[in-house]
Amino acid sequence: MKPKKISTHSIPVSNPARAFRFFHEVFDVPAFEETNENKYLVLEQEHLNFVPGEPTELELTVKDHFETVQNHLASYYVTVLSTEEARLNKMIITIEDFEKNKIRIICNK
Repeated sequence: MKPKKISTHSIPVSNPARAFRFFHEVFDVPAFEETNENKYLVLEQEHLNFVPGEPTELELTVKDHFETVQNHLASYYVTVLSTEEARLNKMIITIEDFEKNKIRIICNK
């Protein structure tokens, strides 16, 4: 996927390592490494921060088309909760991550 924008850079999680891997592998959020022990993800020129907290809802806008996103999610065995048509030639795919965060992926039609 080609992630473009996210609604929040602070994502509530109980397992930061698992969340890091999920966002990096499933959403292809770029990872950077300062040292062997300090890796981080960057989207919109800001670090994604995995913080303790209750599950929430967030939106991730990607540059990809609907069918491409569906195929990508299926290749990672991510269950799609719903799909809906949005305005301006956009589609929304809703999933849930391991942390029970509901993620609305906004993609091109």
